[in-house]
Amino acid sequence: FNVNVISMHQNTVQATINIYNRISKEMLPTPEKTHYTFNLRDISKVIQGMLQVTTKECNTPEDFLKLWVHESSRVFHDRLINTDTDWWYSAVEDTVKDTFNMPIPATSSPQSPPKGSPTQAPPSGLSGILYGAFADKKNQNYKEITDRRMLHDMLKDYQTNYNTSEMKDMDLTFFDDAVAHLARICRILRQPRGNALLVGVGGSGRHSLCQLGSFICSMDCRGIV
Repeated sequence: FNVNVISMHQNTVQATINIYNRISKEMLPTPEKTHYTFNLRDISKVIQGMLQVTTKECNTPEDFLKLWVHESSRVFHDRLINTDTDWWYSAVEDTVKDTFNMPIPATSSPQSPPKGSPTQAPPSGLSGILYGAFADKKNQNYKEITDRRMLHDMLKDYQTNYNTSEMKDMDLTFFDDAVAHLARICRILRQPRGNALLVGVGGSGRHSLCQLGSFICSMDCRGIV
C-alpha cells in the first residue's frame, strides 16, 4: 500500500473502537430493538472486511477512508432500523473528523443509469458509498462501484444467466435498495464463515436476492423446508 495509506493504520483501529464504544452506549436494546447487541467481534469484522481490498483499488487516503466508512456501515449500520440511519451517519462524520482529521469523503460521481431504469439517481453522501466484486467480470477485485449504468446492466446479465442455468423465471427490479441488499449479501458470502439474518415482510425479495447472490458468488443455494 501507499505509505500515506499505511500511516492510517493506527487511526483506523482507533476509529473502529470509538464507533463501537459509541454505538454500544447510545444504541441500547429495547423491546423494539432486541437485536441491538454489539460485541468485540464486530471490530474484527470491520478489519476483515477491509482486508478484501487490494492496493490497486485503494491507493490513496481518501479511498481508504471511504473503505472504512463502508465496512463500518456494513457491520454496524445494517443492524439499525430506518429511524436510526441519520444517527449512524452523524456518528461516522464525527468519528472521521475527530480521529482521522480528514474531510468527509465525497462519493465519486457515478454515470447515469440506463434510461427507464428504476435506479434514477444514486444515493448521495456517505450512504452512497458501495463496494463489491461483481460489477465488472473482467476485474473481480473488491472495489468501489461508481458506474451505476454498468452495474445495472451486469445485474440484468446475472439474472438472465441464472434463469437459463436454473430453469427459473426470476424477474427482479433492481431499484436502489435491492442493489444495496444484493451487494451486502455478496459481501457476506465472500467472507470466511459469513452469515446473516435477513429480516423483512413476505414478498420483499429476501429469497430471490439470496438465490441471485449465491449464483453471483458461484455457490449452491439450499433451503430447509
